[in-house]
Amino acid sequence: MVLSSQVWGQENQFFKAFKLNDFSQVESFLDKRIDLGIYDDQHLLPKSEAIQKISNWINNNKVKSLIEIHSGQSSDKKSHYRVAQLSTDEGIFRVFVYVTEKQGKNVIKKVQIDRF
Repeated sequence: MVLSSQVWGQENQFFKAFKLNDFSQVESFLDKRIDLGIYDDQHLLPKSEAIQKISNWINNNKVKSLIEIHSGQSSDKKSHYRVAQLSTDEGIFRVFVYVTEKQGKNVIKKVQIDRF
C-alpha cells in the first residue's frame, strides 16, 4: 500500500479540526478505541471518552497555532505518524498522531500531547 495524498489530507484535516475545536470532525478520524496520552496520563479509551478528554484539554488551553513539524511511515507503509507543534495560552505542546490501516481505511489509533 502506498500512502496517498488523501491519507495525508485526512491528517491535515484532523489537525485543522483539532485547532478549530471541531470535535465532531476530530471524532470522524479516530478508531473505535484510542490510545490517548495527555502528559503522563495514558489510557486506552473508547472514542467518545477520548473526544471528551481532548475537548476538555483544548477548552483549558486556548489554541493559538498548530504547525506540522515532522512525519514518517513504517517500512511496510501500513502505518505512519505526524507530529505537530501546538501553541496555546498555556505554552507550547507536541501533538503526536499515529495512523494505521484498519479494514481498508486509515484511522488514528494514538494521540499523544506533551509539553515541548
